[in-house]
Amino acid sequence: MRKVLLWLTCLFPLILSAQNIVLNPGFETLKPNSIIKSCDYIRNGKVFTNSVQDWSAFNNYTPDLIIWYDSLRNCSYPKPHSGHNMAGIIAYHPNTDSGYENDYHELIQGKLKGPLKPGVTYRISYWVQQNDSTAIKHLKAVFGHSTSIIPVSCNNLGVWFTEGPIQPTEDFNKTIRDFGITPHIVETTVVRNKPNAWTQVTATFTADKPYRHFILGNFSSDARTQTFPLVSDSIMTLRNSNKPFYQKLKRIAYYCVDDFSIEEYRPENAGQQIAAALSAKKTYTLTKVLFNTAEAVVLPESFAELDALAAYLQEQPEVRVEIGGHTDHIGETQANATLSENRAKAVCQYLAEKGVAPERLTAKGYGESKPVAGNDTEAGRKRNRRVECKVVTGY
Repeated sequence: MRKVLLWLTCLFPLILSAQNIVLNPGFETLKPNSIIKSCDYIRNGKVFTNSVQDWSAFNNYTPDLIIWYDSLRNCSYPKPHSGHNMAGIIAYHPNTDSGYENDYHELIQGKLKGPLKPGVTYRISYWVQQNDSTAIKHLKAVFGHSTSIIPVSCNNLGVWFTEGPIQPTEDFNKTIRDFGITPHIVETTVVRNKPNAWTQVTATFTADKPYRHFILGNFSSDARTQTFPLVSDSIMTLRNSNKPFYQKLKRIAYYCVDDFSIEEYRPENAGQQIAAALSAKKTYTLTKVLFNTAEAVVLPESFAELDALAAYLQEQPEVRVEIGGHTDHIGETQANATLSENRAKAVCQYLAEKGVAPERLTAKGYGESKPVAGNDTEAGRKRNRRVECKVVTGY
């Protein structure tokens, strides 16, 4: 423990130097004359935009701003991650359940203090909590108290960057469907949390344009979204047989969102970022681990991040990890699988040479089987070519 504390103490000045460039990251600052009540959900799509400083929503949808105080009684919303305010969004609600023409997803748009710098890598993080009572209350307010609700967690929470703001009057979900917009960052695993606990979602992103705004939400169809528990359409059809519409089961993933952060990713901060990611998410994408095309030799540009990972693993001897290699879809499937495994083995060998016991390291090649972005653009293929570290025991 003393070594861990010493290591964190050495990192503390570096942690302080990181600057969050998201304006109003915890939704604490409201616009003058805001009319939102404590512990209440929003019934009008314009209210979020007109109430929260530096954030906006789209008029056809109703994401929430939740105001929470310790003095509240019988509030179905959980306590915010910090402060008194947080946002709430529906990330999964199939049209087969709602009767709407399309799946219902709420998205919120944030603003940055200044533009992202092309070529610079940023660390994005935000805290979420899926809460059953909140989800149930939300849908019963829409469909009535006789409706049965199935709260779920889901994947595909994504962040899409844009140079200029998308106007609240636009039906942005329709834009996503019409133009196939793919978020720059997407959480491919189902985001779950223990009851009343917050989970941090983290990722890194290398800017290719001077983006000033970002949108958070589920950009995928619910047919392509995974949930926990898994309640398939066929099960829903069977269980809803002969029931009137307002008594039919309805699925929803509702997430409270708080403390959004975007900051420059710096190699000297890699240790703190690795520790946070492996502790909260049990996975970390090694964004600075690089290889030449079709080769599995770790390049020198990778050493700083791998050294930070090795140092962390030495400070946490109970942790065992899987190093997973991933490729884009260019080339033969089997060749990509072999290449990704060899790259994972190369990373494991590097970590072993830095003092990590080999029995704590497992190399696995996934090839092109687990993309995190579309392969139709170079930016997407670049994101798919990656090495991930996943905790398999410990914590």
